[in-house]
Amino acid sequence: DIMGRETSVSVMDVLTQEELSDWTLGSWAQYFGSTDRRRILNVISLEVTDTPLGDKIRRPRVVDEVDLVERYWPAAKRKPNKYPRVKTYCLMSVENAYTDFHVDFSATWVYYHVLSGEKVFYLVPPTPSNMRKFESWSKSPEQAVSLFAESVRQCFKVHVAAGQTLFIPAGWIHAVLTPADTIVIGGNFLVLQSLNTHIGTYKLEARTHVPVRYRFPFFLKLCRYMVELLARKWCKMDQRAKTKWTLSELEGAFVLAAFLEARVAADEHEPSEARALGDLESLRVHAVNLLQLTGAELGLRMTPDEWANRELQLREGCHFRWIRPGMSQGSQLLAARPRRLRAAGENGVTGRSIIKIRKKTAERSAPQKLTKLVRGRPSSSTPSNVDDDDDDVNLLTALRSGRAKNSQS
Repeated sequence: DIMGRETSVSVMDVLTQEELSDWTLGSWAQYFGSTDRRRILNVISLEVTDTPLGDKIRRPRVVDEVDLVERYWPAAKRKPNKYPRVKTYCLMSVENAYTDFHVDFSATWVYYHVLSGEKVFYLVPPTPSNMRKFESWSKSPEQAVSLFAESVRQCFKVHVAAGQTLFIPAGWIHAVLTPADTIVIGGNFLVLQSLNTHIGTYKLEARTHVPVRYRFPFFLKLCRYMVELLARKWCKMDQRAKTKWTLSELEGAFVLAAFLEARVAADEHEPSEARALGDLESLRVHAVNLLQLTGAELGLRMTPDEWANRELQLREGCHFRWIRPGMSQGSQLLAARPRRLRAAGENGVTGRSIIKIRKKTAERSAPQKLTKLVRGRPSSSTPSNVDDDDDDVNLLTALRSGRAKNSQS
């Protein structure tokens, strides 16, 4: 009632993964409280920011501290329907609701707090190999009757009970199963440290023809605001302040500047893109300045060979990296260098380093375990393969019966 029973709401049919029109919160409340479940329905896109319900919800403090929209979108320009409103959602799912494997728009980080019920997440790390497989699966006509998890080496399973909060890192491919009627408060946010992944996913969404309504709203305009503010900030920054930036933050700013420099240099721009980018010459100057300043600082943090490889990678858009815990910075750079440099370097020092890294990886006796993502009450659940209990059998059955068409929620 706090939102109003006549408020329109988007409802998803789980079997067809299609949106149903003409639903209100009143009709949804009647369905959610009934026992007539001939159709399994799901509400996963009710955004409540700046509503009476949203005013009663506080996001985790760490989210407010790192959210790029909060940090860089000018307060004076936060007009209704003119800036990203993805910070607070109310998700309502009935028993057996399922959302197939997907990456949230622009690979945003996600927080889920379960108010009541339970959620089961199937998480696949965004390794370069997994992302290529995901893109191929997303384009496949067999997507609706195939299980993406069967094509990857690792898929982690996480139970989230009432009172617990789950954070999903940027770019992680995930599916969601609802074992019981569940209400969740969640939201999406972008962070500077993951900006290379956010931009990489933005490009992937374009290649896989994801509808605009399922992409991060006003993404290009946010990038423009960030470049303008960061370029001015870096022009005034002394060396002591620059050293406080982490390597991932520097790389995020560098990728952002390189991305916008390339967009500005494009021969043609769609009307919506031109409006988002604004004054192209001014934006180009800001992007070039930020590229030079952050590039110079990154060059100081690495050896010349490491930076030469890494700079090409960042400019070419090799955004998805799975970094193993304890992996040295040099190994990270070598393992993720651009493809075109690999064949040329196999006989040299760089090639021998890659061989050593691969050998050490092969010698590992057990796969890496999922780091702690669940906060709140302790859980006895542990990551496991996707075929180890009844929930997974039910999931496979549902998918193969045609329920698994992808949802870009």
